[in-house]
Amino acid sequence: MLVSTVMELRQLEYFVAVSEEASFTKVAARLFVAQPGVSAQIRRLEYELGQQLLDRSGRTVRLTEVGTAVLGFARRALDDVAAMRLVDDFTGLMRCEWVGWWQRLGVSRCAGGWPC
Repeated sequence: MLVSTVMELRQLEYFVAVSEEASFTKVAARLFVAQPGVSAQIRRLEYELGQQLLDRSGRTVRLTEVGTAVLGFARRALDDVAAMRLVDDFTGLMRCEWVGWWQRLGVSRCAGGWPC
């Protein structure tokens, strides 16, 4: 089986969530996904980085030293993506302001009535 070595946002989201919950099962329930999927995504992240990020030896999951260092980067990356999405939302609102007269007439310029 070919394993992708492209880091995904989902992997970072799962990693941050596991660091907060200290449990794969709790994260799976919190994110409404299957527990094996959470574990697999974090293993892929560890594979890509070439480092073990979590200590799974006890009842709870703990960050390794490397995991603690990576956690800050993961949080910042997710925060930056969230900020980019806000910019996109804002520019979308600005576009709708500009074409607002179409909306006042009850005419949608966009297919299916989607926002402009």
